[in-house]
Amino acid sequence: MGRQKLTGPVTRYVASALAAERSRRGVTYDSLVESSGLSKGAVVGALTGTRSIAIEAFVAICEALDVDSGELLDAAAEVARPPEVDLAADNPGTPTDRERMEAEWGDDPA
Repeated sequence: MGRQKLTGPVTRYVASALAAERSRRGVTYDSLVESSGLSKGAVVGALTGTRSIAIEAFVAICEALDVDSGELLDAAAEVARPPEVDLAADNPGTPTDRERMEAEWGDDPA
């Protein structure tokens, strides 16, 4: 049984953002391979979203492209976060999330 490679919305977002930055800066794959210290297969896979990115590779590519890795992960997490569903909008009379939380925790949940 082979190893399954997991790619999802975070991987695709990160890959797309890094590929766009590489292109915007006019950095070749060979130059990125050299500056990141990674193999060409790892760099190409990371920037095309066809393979999961090890955290060390992610950081190396971000550093090589002068991209803030924390900001990129924050943006990727926002994209991957499922939309908040407001049950009250679809069901009149249903309390909102805030109303349910206040009923359970009071006015000051802290």
